[in-house]
Amino acid sequence: MTKSALKKIYIICTFSIMYYAVWLPDFESIGLQNIQISSTAAFGPFNGIILGPYWGAAVSLSVSILHNLAFYSGHDNTFVMLTPLFLMLSSLIAGLIVRKKEKIALLIYSVLIISWYLFDTGRDAYLLPWFDILTVIVFVSFYRIIVNKAISSSMYTFVSLFLISLIAVLSDHMAGGVVAVIILDLPSHIFNEILLIYPVERMILAFSGALIAYLLIKLEQYIIEGIPIVADDVKKARMNTYKEYIQDVKKIMNEQHEK
Repeated sequence: MTKSALKKIYIICTFSIMYYAVWLPDFESIGLQNIQISSTAAFGPFNGIILGPYWGAAVSLSVSILHNLAFYSGHDNTFVMLTPLFLMLSSLIAGLIVRKKEKIALLIYSVLIISWYLFDTGRDAYLLPWFDILTVIVFVSFYRIIVNKAISSSMYTFVSLFLISLIAVLSDHMAGGVVAVIILDLPSHIFNEILLIYPVERMILAFSGALIAYLLIKLEQYIIEGIPIVADDVKKARMNTYKEYIQDVKKIMNEQHEK
């Protein structure tokens, strides 16, 4: 199967999954009246992880626009009409990290955090990005270590996907917060009331996106390794790795014996 054919399959799969996700009910943001979080928010990171930064962003933008047309047609809330851009950003961030361009992703995310403090509301609710900053510190400190271990561990694979998803959904959240301050002119006390609530909401969305991506990746791996030719190649690669390991052990033992 060519890379181009696989990409087309991925695009069809993500479009199909998000089509049904569009019909999932939205849920109220705890602490923010008249603000709803779309169920499709969990699929922003998913699209970026599976399709990359550009195709992922394109799919998220188009499907999110369809979601708004289906549920908010004629809605006069400008903020709601801009939410597809937040989901697109989420996919872009996730895709950049997966493509090993995490510095660019973190730069965009950092600009969003700094932008929060450009407004009076942001300076009054200065503690709001505490979880965002903590997530960046954890990501910078441990992401590479986790990715290296993910090569041979399913658990670390999922943890790496969760970290990517968390950065992505938090960028969505921060962009939404900045735009909400500009358009809705929300008072700072509203943001102060959700300091301990929004991390839970975002972690649930990140977990959902990471889980879906993880299951799809494992399904693809299972299918590919089930092909006889591929299975033989995998078996040979593992055998060669094992033989190299044995040779290294013997070499070390001989060196120790000579000493």
